[in-house]
Amino acid sequence: MNIVASLALLCLSAAATVSGNESTETVLSAAQGDSVLLQCYIGANVTPVWTTWMKDGQVVAGNGSHPMGSSAANPRFALEQNGTLIISEAITEDSGSFLCSSALPDNRTINARFQLQITSFLFGI
Repeated sequence: MNIVASLALLCLSAAATVSGNESTETVLSAAQGDSVLLQCYIGANVTPVWTTWMKDGQVVAGNGSHPMGSSAANPRFALEQNGTLIISEAITEDSGSFLCSSALPDNRTINARFQLQITSFLFGI
């Protein structure tokens, strides 16, 4: 008897924009193995001057001329030109608090906060 399991990969996408001193956090939950997209800014085709993503206070991705910017330290984390952070094949250790800061060409700075929870899944036979 053969047991065949089929997994569908879910792509979870969320966006939150917060400017100024407001403190809004988007709470997300995804399953282990999902691809997760965190969007720092949703605007009318505006490319940020720089974007930096932090997870639990540590820089995980950045681009542009921001002094804290750097390329992604984790190969599963990719930063798109529009500031979106893509986490491929999420694992439970990716759970945590994410903060994005993005500077727009009009000198506005956008901040977005996410609380990400990656859940493991169990297969029953």
